[in-house]
Amino acid sequence: MVEGDTEKLALPEYAKHLGLDLDKAGATIIEAGGKRNLKDLAELAISFGIPTGIVYDEDSSDFNDKAAEAVYGELDALAKADGSVNVWHLSKNYEDHLRKALTEPVVQQLSQKHGGGLSKAVKARLIATEPGHPSPLPSRKF
Repeated sequence: MVEGDTEKLALPEYAKHLGLDLDKAGATIIEAGGKRNLKDLAELAISFGIPTGIVYDEDSSDFNDKAAEAVYGELDALAKADGSVNVWHLSKNYEDHLRKALTEPVVQQLSQKHGGGLSKAVKARLIATEPGHPSPLPSRKF
């Protein structure tokens, strides 16, 4: 489960780079429509015994600092030691992790290659399709 369309479009491409076939694994990336919806959606999946992964970042302007800290803690607390629920809490926004993984010049080059006028999400997916680049997500078993 991810916050929005940027992660929903880009993460399947990074999975391919890692040799993961999400369809074959029976996995689906679900866009929650924002951080506020992640917890309820994840709790629903968990209640049905569905193995769940949650990816979110700290870039939301939807919260004041206290509210954000509470939401982050609630999401992080859903992780289970048995691996049935994993949480990837990105300390910055997705794009900052992308810049760190690829370097700013590479991100700029790929952004220009894929042209203007595209949504942030579509551009993120096109960048993710480029071979030989690392995933912006921290390594962890899927």
